[in-house]
Amino acid sequence: MNSDWSVITRRSFMGGIAATGAALAFAGCKGDPSGAKNDDNPIFQHPEENTKRFFGDNPMRFHPLLWNKNASVEQYGGLPADKSTFERTKVCIVGGGLSGLSAGYLCRDLKPLILEGAVRLGGNAKAHNWDGLIYGLGSAYITNAPGEDGHMKMLADLGLNGRFDDPTHDQVAINNVVYPDFWLGGSDTSRAADFRT
Repeated sequence: MNSDWSVITRRSFMGGIAATGAALAFAGCKGDPSGAKNDDNPIFQHPEENTKRFFGDNPMRFHPLLWNKNASVEQYGGLPADKSTFERTKVCIVGGGLSGLSAGYLCRDLKPLILEGAVRLGGNAKAHNWDGLIYGLGSAYITNAPGEDGHMKMLADLGLNGRFDDPTHDQVAINNVVYPDFWLGGSDTSRAADFRT
């Protein structure tokens, strides 16, 4: 990443224009349309009751904004009549997924405003519950890197070091049986040495 803020590429300029447009469109919106709150909740259903559907990001959520801005803004309660309630900021980050949250952390001294269209932060880092087995759908792995790594420093600064598991020791469920240390031979302890190649 170029740390020289005076260098602006065409791509970054166009991205900034798009982000500004989206930020202005939703600045001060009054609330969520009915039913939107259920879209990003963890899914708690028994496998037989669960319909086959996409559990990840919802790309259609904001497509109406592209085609009919006025109707889309109105769907979310419209813009407030009192413009004094609008928030002003020097830095606006569109998207509260892991990238947006990381960007917000990195420029925290500028007090950025992070806009997120979902009902919670985290983007695709969502939990899913399948018959009592909870697992992540995205952003599931953090590689243990040397301490000088930017992401590891961020985790340390936030007090999150040690709060994530080493993925080589993940549990795996097969036919309703949970096997600890799956990647180290947990599914067949008599042949565990075969897994350590």
